[in-house]
Formats: sequence, structure tokens, C-alpha cells
Amino acid sequence: MGFLTVSLLLFVLGVMFFLDRALLVMGNLSFLIGLCLLIGIKSTLSFFLKKGKIKGSIIFFLGFFIIIFFRLSIIGFPLQIYGLFQMFKSFLPFLYDSATKLPIIGRYLRNPQLKKMVDEVSAKGPSV
Repeated sequence: MGFLTVSLLLFVLGVMFFLDRALLVMGNLSFLIGLCLLIGIKSTLSFFLKKGKIKGSIIFFLGFFIIIFFRLSIIGFPLQIYGLFQMFKSFLPFLYDSATKLPIIGRYLRNPQLKKMVDEVSAKGPSV
């Protein structure tokens, strides 16, 4: 869990420092190491190679390689964010349901139109 926290911190710092390449690369590496340590190498590989997540994985790693080899953080980082969204979009309904149970903002989130939008985005996602 520590590597995942460090990766989030490095991503935030990388964005704050105008897409600093070194911070983004360290954030990516700590994200991958943290995921491997949290769920194991075999589960990590199967997660990235699942049929429904392969598109997001390819886009995520394409952004990673663009940042490393071409030094184009302005292109690579948005690709990574889009790839992560594609990989974790099936998690959105669970996140929405959990957020609606929060004491203060939960009543504002219990909106049928918002629920419909979350369900539509998690089902198909934005088209490329």
C-alpha cells in the first residue's frame, strides 16, 4: 500500500511541476511495484491482460513509453490517465454507491440522472 501512496504523491507532484518527466516515471514505477506487491505478480499480469482491460493497458503503457523514450510528458500523461480510466471504469458504480452513503455529500449524489450517467460511462466508456 505504501508504494501506491508514493505513486499517487509522485503523480500529483509531477502534475504540479508542469508534468515533470522524472516524477511521472517514478510514479509509474512505484504504481506498478505497489500493484505487484499488493496483489502479486501473477494477478497483476492477469489484471493488465484481461480481455476487457487490454485496451486500457495498451494505452497506459503506450503513454508510459512515450514519457520515457520520447520525453513527451504532455502527450504521455493524458494517455496514461485515459488508460487508467479504461481499466478501472468497471469500478465506478461501486465508488458511486459508496459515495452516496457519505454523510454530507451523499444526499446530493443521490440523483437519478447522475446514477444513470455513472452506469452509462462504466458500461461503455467514452469512445476513442
